[in-house]
Amino acid sequence: MGIAPAVSPWTRLPRWARVALGLGFFFFLVPWFSVQVLPASWTFIFGAWAAWMLWFAFGRPGRTRRALWFNIGVAFLALAGAELYLEFQPPTKASPRSGAHRGYTRPDADLGYAPVPGVRRTIAYCFGDEKILEVTYTIDERGCRIGPPSPSPTAPSVVFFGGSYTYGQPIEDHETIANQVGELTEGRFTPVNLAFFGYGPHQMLAMLQSGRAEAVVERTPSHAFYLAIGDHARRVAGQVHWDMAGPRYRLMPDGTVRRDGQFDEGVSSVQKRLRKWLRASNIAHLFLFRKREITQDQRDLLAAVVRASRDRIAEIWPGCRFHVLLWDHPRPTADLIASALEAQGIEVHRVSEALPGFEEYPARYAAHAHDPHPSADAARGIAAWIVREFLENP
Repeated sequence: MGIAPAVSPWTRLPRWARVALGLGFFFFLVPWFSVQVLPASWTFIFGAWAAWMLWFAFGRPGRTRRALWFNIGVAFLALAGAELYLEFQPPTKASPRSGAHRGYTRPDADLGYAPVPGVRRTIAYCFGDEKILEVTYTIDERGCRIGPPSPSPTAPSVVFFGGSYTYGQPIEDHETIANQVGELTEGRFTPVNLAFFGYGPHQMLAMLQSGRAEAVVERTPSHAFYLAIGDHARRVAGQVHWDMAGPRYRLMPDGTVRRDGQFDEGVSSVQKRLRKWLRASNIAHLFLFRKREITQDQRDLLAAVVRASRDRIAEIWPGCRFHVLLWDHPRPTADLIASALEAQGIEVHRVSEALPGFEEYPARYAAHAHDPHPSADAARGIAAWIVREFLENP
């Protein structure tokens, strides 16, 4: 009597279970592993899916089924080729090295994310494989970029809000707009830099409404400055991937704004994971995550949030004067944002007033040919303008 061949646990499973496990492995585990550890991860993912489909094509009976699997496999192979092609395209601008912000930022219930207090971090910025800049950022115990000491215990504060242009990316601590204002006024004012990478006006309003700004600013400020850029209209509407936990504001029918949780509130963990996976795809960046034209609704929301910030400053710091500075490049976008702000009764001061030749050749004020952020010279020009036009002529 012959011995019955051993039956593996896999073959004991019903066909539907084997198909489900196979799909789960290739369409979930393979992407998860690839995105975590592999460069050009979606090239590998599409290549693995293509190999699996082609294996099905040559291992299935029936011409129609083989043609179906073969064509799907070829489609995935084409996507793998497109990913690989896009992977080797030259970058459009400099970016920090991967993982540079680990241990430097932390989640924040009010703002979405914030700098870690008491941290000093040197970050290299690369254009492709070439390191073009290296900058040290120092965060004080309050969670602000470090400022100059004030020799006068009665010197009023000057508060700065905004994103990376105000925070000072990619220039050194002493070169930021806030620090250079402190240097130029020789201690008569105490600058407080409440800006941070990627922030928008919604973080400014959240700081003011939550009491964060009052807790950090120890001396009553005489002036508060918000430096706006065109991209802030996208940020305030939650249209940037790095700020999905940021504070969400709704524009109400009466023109006021109301805090409505966070941008990702109501988004499932599966959706968040899928979004993270897709952000690793060059094709998805080309079609799904590319910057789109700023809409009128986004501009109106930005202006309403800035107006609410101005009104809140008047409540908590009576007598403090609020100024909006606008980085007016690119010009068409800046003009539309200026119009929205002015419609809310907010006076707009354009940076081109401070920097000679800015309108004709804005690149001369960039930190690097591959990084459009303001250079140290641009920051000093803006600081001198602030001192001359606002602090010395109240």
